[in-house]
Amino acid sequence: MNISVYKENAGKTEDNLLTPDVVQNRFGVVYGEYTMLLLERDNREKIYIPLHIDVKTAAIGICLTQISQSELIEVKNFIFKTYKQIKQISCEYSLNKAKGFAKNYIANQWHLSLPKTSEELWERMSSKSKQTLRRKHNHLVEQLGHELDFKHYTVEQGIPDEIVEVYFAFKKELMNRDYGMTSQEYLNNFYVTDVYAWKSDALANNPERGYMSMVFTCEQGENVYLENLSYNPEYQKESPGFLLYCKVIEELIKKGKKEFFLGRKYRDYKQKFDSQNTNCYDVLFFRSLPVFMAFICKKIIKKLLRK
Repeated sequence: MNISVYKENAGKTEDNLLTPDVVQNRFGVVYGEYTMLLLERDNREKIYIPLHIDVKTAAIGICLTQISQSELIEVKNFIFKTYKQIKQISCEYSLNKAKGFAKNYIANQWHLSLPKTSEELWERMSSKSKQTLRRKHNHLVEQLGHELDFKHYTVEQGIPDEIVEVYFAFKKELMNRDYGMTSQEYLNNFYVTDVYAWKSDALANNPERGYMSMVFTCEQGENVYLENLSYNPEYQKESPGFLLYCKVIEELIKKGKKEFFLGRKYRDYKQKFDSQNTNCYDVLFFRSLPVFMAFICKKIIKKLLRK
């Protein structure tokens, strides 16, 4: 096994080298440019690992990447040896625990492998469940008196502030969540690239009633990260959020997307279509015992101050 620097100042042009794609943890979107490391196995298999350096700390993108614990340790050792200023390395969704001066946090990642066709997707759902969905969709259309309009917005074309503001209102009513930020701040802070929505143009004079549901995603390469979704509480019984979720998956399949990453939290809809919940770890590596102890002491002090 050999580890080397493949390219300094790498970025989106190198994202296609990563297996799985860097968008799994939005590494490329979050950090922009980064250094690309190359791990070459004895069988000549190559694993590309993005590395972002911020003064004395670093982050590596190995989300759900199939590398062994010994390989992970070697990557850590290479970074500390090559970049003397680095005191701490972080990585999310590692399939292996860290050893030595390190901290492991139990994590998980829901993800859905997308088939090549919508027909294959629906084969993953029982006939009874499909009938229930059709019934809910038809009931929703009956209540509105017309079919819903499917909308797709991208950050390049411009995502209307209105849809984010309605999303905030839905979250406030459904979960009592107050984001406390503007629409553009939300899109930037959560790395949203695409928004899908079901909207009733007949109710356009009342935006909150006009929108049935919306899905926010981060899309890059062949993979997609689900940022969040919400729905109109007035029509909650008809599951407008899940109905749109299914429609969005069909759209992603048309685009040729391969993986749909759904985040950590459990939600009933995330279990559908034979999705998987992979147990993993968020990991912190520390250069030395003093650095590790300083980190532990800071955590203890913060905890005591909160009491």
